[in-house]
Amino acid sequence: MISVIIMFMRMAFIKKNLLICFFVASGIFVLANNVLAEWPSLVPTECQGAAMVSECNLDSVKQLIINIVQILLGVSGILALAVFILAGLKLIISQGSPEKRKEAVKMINFAVIGLILVIFSGAIVKIVLNIITGA
Repeated sequence: MISVIIMFMRMAFIKKNLLICFFVASGIFVLANNVLAEWPSLVPTECQGAAMVSECNLDSVKQLIINIVQILLGVSGILALAVFILAGLKLIISQGSPEKRKEAVKMINFAVIGLILVIFSGAIVKIVLNIITGA
């Protein structure tokens, strides 16, 4: 009888944590939606429209590359956030199982490493563009 009570208590604990994770994830995705609304246009403003094509130059190409990198960085950040949430859920659901816990911690470590690589790659692209354009 006591084992049944303990089982129900564990289920209630898991449901409570999953509900909290759901609300946190929903809030984060709502914030991410606002960030997506503020992303730059892919094509630089001076190159938009038929009459403006003659005004495109090397700075326009540089701005195009920066816009592409910004969009890729944003998508990478959202993917890293999704991995963090998934790993957190795995950690909660693992219920103390060492194998599942190791797997969740491994996912978190890979997400952190990936996020660091993305941040450094964005900086490297900006540095290379500044060297190429002489700015």
